[in-house]
This record gives sequence, C-alpha cells and structure tokens, in this order.
Amino acid sequence: MDMAKVPHNPQHLRLASYNIRKAKGVDGRYDTGRIVDILARLDTDVVAAKEAAIRAAVARDRRPTAILGDFNEWSPACGLEPLRADFTVHAPGKSFHAAMPMATVDRIALSRDIALTDGGVVQTPQSLRASDHLPIWGDVVIDRAA
Repeated sequence: MDMAKVPHNPQHLRLASYNIRKAKGVDGRYDTGRIVDILARLDTDVVAAKEAAIRAAVARDRRPTAILGDFNEWSPACGLEPLRADFTVHAPGKSFHAAMPMATVDRIALSRDIALTDGGVVQTPQSLRASDHLPIWGDVVIDRAA
C-alpha cells in the first residue's frame, strides 16, 4: 500500500492498531512525526496504539478521534501534555503489571466530541495470566453536534 490517504466510507468507523515502539523506528531514530503522518494517512477514527509514548502533538481533523492502548507513561501528572490540548485522557484503572496491578499505563484519549460514559479494567483469572497487561475498556458516546 502506498502512502496516499486511504479513503473510507464516512458512514463507517475505521479502526487501526499500531505497535509504535515508543516511536523508535528500525533505523534507531525516535520520530513521533512520522507515526502521526502514517496514522493520518490511514484516516482512522479509532487507533489502538501499542507501546505508545505520546510526546508530540497529534494532528487530527474535526472528526471524532480516539487513541487507546499502552501509552508507556507511568506518571499521572506529566508526559501526556501534547494530547491534552485536543483530547481528554482517561485511565480506566490499574492495568500493569497483571500479577500486581500498580500502574495506569493503558489509557484512552478521546477528542472533545467523545464522552466516556463508563470504563474499567478486566481482571479475571484468565486475564491475569494472558499478558503482562490487563485489558482496559471504555464505553463512549459521540456528540454529533460538536
């Protein structure tokens, strides 16, 4: 697939998942700009970013946008500032380490036209063994008037 914008039906919700490895490419360079560019060209509505360290402004259009996944940010007070201008960042609960949850590194960032109505962490015998992270979830409502 070339890097032209990948069009999709605006009546449909486009999902994407990308393990961005803290924006460190195979060339050894940290470049959040190229990650943002790649995601923008996908024209996504929801991005599940794995191993995300969001430290640069996220370009977005006026469509409802959600970014969710492992932000690899342990601090509740800093590190997510670039997102806060356009997004509300939610931490549904302690999701890492599954054996003894103590950190809220898995988060949901929602554009201002999306409201989180409920959310949480799945903590079952199976989820405690399946990964080093517990899964998070969120229910949202999109404000179509915004």
